[in-house]
Amino acid sequence: WHAVPRQTLIKIKSSVCPMYFTFSGSGAEANSLVRLYDNVSSLISTTTANSGGFWSFDISLTEGNHTLSA
Repeated sequence: WHAVPRQTLIKIKSSVCPMYFTFSGSGAEANSLVRLYDNVSSLISTTTANSGGFWSFDISLTEGNHTLSA
């Protein structure tokens, strides 16, 4: 079973960088590894889904455009 990646475009324009975000989701296989990518191919973090398939990431992003997918 493979999930289709979800993508979100983030545009950051702030005088306070880096900015901190929490990204979360559901639908992953229980206890599976979830990867977070920026701009499709740059792995920026990993986490493990819980037994219900829920996951979250606490990350920081710098100013600019970011396309995130998990």
